Amino acid sequence: MKIKKIISLILILIFSLTNVAYATDVGISWNGNAFGDEPWYPGKDHKGELTIYNNEFKSIKVHNISVAILDIKKNNNIVSKESSYYMELKNDFSKNMYIAIKDRNKNIFSKNTLNYLMKNPVRLNYTVNKGKPLKLDYVIFMDENAPNSLQGLDVDMEFRFNVEQDGGSDTPSNGGSSETITPICDWSHDCIKTLLAKGIINGYPSIKLHPETSMTRAEVAVVLANSLKLKPVDRLFSGYVDALPKWARGHIIAVSDAGVFKGYPGFLFKPNKNITREEIVTVLIRAFNIKSEKNIMLQFTDTEDISHWAYKYVKIGVEKGILVGYPDKSFKPHAYVSRAEAFTIVCKLLGYHDEHVKTK
Repeated sequence: MKIKKIISLILILIFSLTNVAYATDVGISWNGNAFGDEPWYPGKDHKGELTIYNNEFKSIKVHNISVAILDIKKNNNIVSKESSYYMELKNDFSKNMYIAIKDRNKNIFSKNTLNYLMKNPVRLNYTVNKGKPLKLDYVIFMDENAPNSLQGLDVDMEFRFNVEQDGGSDTPSNGGSSETITPICDWSHDCIKTLLAKGIINGYPSIKLHPETSMTRAEVAVVLANSLKLKPVDRLFSGYVDALPKWARGHIIAVSDAGVFKGYPGFLFKPNKNITREEIVTVLIRAFNIKSEKNIMLQFTDTEDISHWAYKYVKIGVEKGILVGYPDKSFKPHAYVSRAEAFTIVCKLLGYHDEHVKTK
């Protein structure tokens, strides 16, 4: 197998949207919240530790690290990626954010402008041997002279890095192949590996697994169908008037027949719509038939924003700890759920999370 194909296995770590098994263990992780727990403001910085691990090849070469912007929130409200306001905020944010990374054996930070499209990544040249992770320190900060429009901005980001398999080890002699690796955060890494091994998150088209990006309704439908061992249903009319993707169609029909998903008014499923917190807690409680044991009162600052159809499910979800509130006492019912969050919740509900926690 050529190097390019080998590296591709790293890249296409795919869940219900893809059809490749978890084949390699090369990635990047960081301690805690890589970008801080509070909204950004001019002059703010955040420091942390990055770990690049290689448990697959004899050695790999790391050439650069960058940061990608996934979602933007302003005053706790998600800004639509289709709006000109989103593009304006993204451009201003990128121009005023800086990241510096250093090897622990060196005292010099390399400072580069944070860029959404990886045009200005932090240039590196490290070799990471198998079983010997590379530890790096980083600081990410906002320029003191940044515009006031960035005050209070909450930006969902992830680290990405460029890696090349070293051509002189267990690879053919035609050299290495450079690719961008999508990170898997420590707190969800084991759950993702477990769900892949159990066949819960496999069998999709070729889309890279970005654990920190939002999860769509179609993706959740496939994961839940696999979790419940529901076979895909093939019939002429799906029950919905909007087009369903071929890779998820049978699963969507199956979970809809089971009463897990009920769709939107007008017989719409909206498969490509990112699933919200109130939506995912609703379908999870239906899927796993979770019952309330006590009648709790919701006391979130935004309780009134919870949709009437989701209210009872949110109460059960909070009671059982499926989804909890934020430090500011809000629930954010309309905020999107990341793939890593969804995978971890499903992993726990299936009882797999305790299995790999005990093996630590």
